[in-house]
Amino acid sequence: MQKQPEVNPKKHLWWCSILHVINDGYITSLALLLPFIAKDLDLTYTESGLLKTAIHGAISISQVPAGFLAERLGDIMMLGIGALWFSCSYMILFLAFSYSLTLVLILSAGVGGGVYHPVGTALVSNVYLGEKSGSAISTLNFFGDVGKAIFPFLAGVLVIRFGWRVNCAVLGIVGLGTSVSYLFFFRKEICLKRLSPEDLVDES
Repeated sequence: MQKQPEVNPKKHLWWCSILHVINDGYITSLALLLPFIAKDLDLTYTESGLLKTAIHGAISISQVPAGFLAERLGDIMMLGIGALWFSCSYMILFLAFSYSLTLVLILSAGVGGGVYHPVGTALVSNVYLGEKSGSAISTLNFFGDVGKAIFPFLAGVLVIRFGWRVNCAVLGIVGLGTSVSYLFFFRKEICLKRLSPEDLVDES
């Protein structure tokens, strides 16, 4: 019988925190990009508003299915797929030259973006037990706010210098690389569909 891989809580916390930076950073920066997208594609106020509604609607709706899928595929696999999906959708906006394609990609981005919070929070909660769980979740939430601060700044610089499409390509590649690295780093633990206290190793 093959021995199950042991789980290091700190590694999961830091990787989940990095993914949180990207996830919340994408969501916040997309709001900043909407006026530039609207101007470039000559959108009406209604069409612009629908884009914002689309991403937040997709994020909300996809969270429950993401939780169910995580129970079947595993937290690590689902978290990696969600981040990869979000990053690819964000990056491919670079090629969106019509309103219909932009709307589809925004919806797709929302689906990927809805995975992180139910799955990432559950994963960290499972590997940090008792008194340590509070500080772990606080750390996780802190990095989400870091993403909300950093990504709009980066997006602003990139949009002013190169345009919104280049911004999507550059930041999308960052997320894509991080997502693939996450799945590769935890490739031996993907078989653990739900991390449990029995899998943990000493953090020190």
